Amino acid sequence: MIKRICLIIDDDDQSDIFPLIKKEGLKYQIDIECIQFNIGNPSENKILKNQTVDSELVLDVFKERYTGVKIDLIAVDWDLNNPTLTGPLFRVC
Repeated sequence: MIKRICLIIDDDDQSDIFPLIKKEGLKYQIDIECIQFNIGNPSENKILKNQTVDSELVLDVFKERYTGVKIDLIAVDWDLNNPTLTGPLFRVC
């Protein structure tokens, strides 16, 4: 069985969909482990500047947490409740 890691980037908790993603992957003999990076979540105050998500801080925290982690799939919320950082713009990081 192939093993893959899926990083989910969202400002809301998405852990409730982890079992669904895993189940869907298993249909194709892919064991998908989901990890979550909650940006915009108040508990993630390391990435907030003036109560808004700061893309430079996001990149710093991302590197701190995920350097050395082989990520195979990335899912990004296209509406991160931040007018300066949306899914399509997140690709610049």
